[in-house]
Amino acid sequence: MNQTLTWADAGATLFMLLVVLAFIIGLAALVKRLNMRLPGHQGPVQVLHSTAVGQKERLVIVAVGEQKLLLGVTAHTISVLHTLPDDFKVPDKHQNQSSTFAQQVLQAVRRD
Repeated sequence: MNQTLTWADAGATLFMLLVVLAFIIGLAALVKRLNMRLPGHQGPVQVLHSTAVGQKERLVIVAVGEQKLLLGVTAHTISVLHTLPDDFKVPDKHQNQSSTFAQQVLQAVRRD
C-alpha cells in the first residue's frame, strides 16, 4: 500500500507540534510567575514576603535560618537593608494587610 504524506498532513503535524510547544512554554511561564516550588524542597533560605516598590524593584523579607532580613532587590543588585528583630512577624499571605505590613517594616527599621 502506498501512503504519501501530503502538505495538509505536514501542516497539521507542524501545527500540533507548535501547540504542544506553546503549552509547555506557557506552563513554564506560569510556574515561574507563581514562584512554584517542588514539594518538599525547603532550603535554608525562605522568602517570607515580597512587595513591589517599582517596575523592577522589590522589598523582600527572607528568613535565613533563624535570622530575618529585609532585602532591596533591583534588576542589578540585591542589598541587605536591615536585619529584622526576632519578634518580627510577617502577616498571613491570605489576609489583605498590606498597610499593616508596611507599618511593621517601618517600625522595625526605626527601632534600630
